[in-house]
Amino acid sequence: MQDYINCLGYDKTQLTLRNDYAFKWLFGKEENKDILIALLSIITGIKKEDLQEITVENTYLSKQHYTEKTGILDIKAVLKNGKRISIEMQNKWQTDYAKRVLFYWSKRYIENFKQSQAYRNLNKTILITLLNERFPYSDKVHSIYKLLEEKEHTPLDDILEIHFLDMTKIQEYDLSELEKWLLFIKTTKDEVREMLAEKDKTMKKSK
Repeated sequence: MQDYINCLGYDKTQLTLRNDYAFKWLFGKEENKDILIALLSIITGIKKEDLQEITVENTYLSKQHYTEKTGILDIKAVLKNGKRISIEMQNKWQTDYAKRVLFYWSKRYIENFKQSQAYRNLNKTILITLLNERFPYSDKVHSIYKLLEEKEHTPLDDILEIHFLDMTKIQEYDLSELEKWLLFIKTTKDEVREMLAEKDKTMKKSK
């Protein structure tokens, strides 16, 4: 991240990875794929070896027709097996944000799907939102939503997976590996970044 800050002429303490451009610059670059893989593995539970051949795509969501509403995500990636993962950094919670997330998920799910294709060719789509304002539907740092039967909680299909990561609920002590990454992204304190990066070589590269 320091290279990005240097090229803009900012002081290191004035810009954090909560900034859309800084986040995309770090996690969306080909040479930083190992950093993206580390973050995605911790969030989704997918093994790092299964993420090695991940491809980062154009962040615009394609339209089927010119009148359709489009969308822009911070990171769009596809795995070798066809699974799709998207990440969005969101600094403000809005009352319609859950609907926006579902809209983005649906656009990503059918993206590039042709009318002649079989439905079995539709791939699991994971959407991840990093929030810097309180997520109102859960007290947890990490909330995961899937398609489940209301009472028995049996899955209908695994195609939908939506993650909300609430960075406002992180405490700066007794942190899990995921919380360390979220604090690294959230913090404006250089000394906190240094402390976190000391014990994580991938995080050290991100610094």
